[in-house]
Amino acid sequence: SFKMIKKLSLVIFLLVGIITSCKNNKQDTQQAEVPFIQEKYIDLSEGETPAFFTAKTINGKQINSKDYLGKNLVILIGKVDFEGKMADDYNELYDKYKNNENVAFITIIDGENNDSLQSFLSKYNTEADFIDNTRKYGKKQINHSFYCWPGKALIDKKGKVIYTGCGGYGFAYDYLIKLDSLVALK
Repeated sequence: SFKMIKKLSLVIFLLVGIITSCKNNKQDTQQAEVPFIQEKYIDLSEGETPAFFTAKTINGKQINSKDYLGKNLVILIGKVDFEGKMADDYNELYDKYKNNENVAFITIIDGENNDSLQSFLSKYNTEADFIDNTRKYGKKQINHSFYCWPGKALIDKKGKVIYTGCGGYGFAYDYLIKLDSLVALK
């Protein structure tokens, strides 16, 4: 029956059109999403001299880690949804050394979304350089060696990591001792 073949052909034609349309829409969506862009790997392990990186701070300032050579650099790696009582220690360190020309601070804030970013930042003295490193499509990511939070690294004036730590709180004491000895060396 010719009518049956005609109806079946029409159904097949419609199904092919729908499938093609859905496939094209899926491809358009995938092409519109730009994956995050990772910097080269930054090894912040003790004893390493990490590669230089560039980033934009939460205040819109463009920084290059190379500009911190000649200073003792404290890097804190925080996670947007896990503060871990680090703010008090960080603020203690920052308040002591913020006016010292031999010490600088960078905080890199990791995480899967930035819905909690303002809450995280509200606990910290954000006069220092804070970098939103949360994962977003199309956004540059700092690809660092820490996979536990909060991570801490102290980099000397020559750019070598001389001290690292991960997790917990109460880190200010160790860093105060290290920084005091480094600053005394000038």
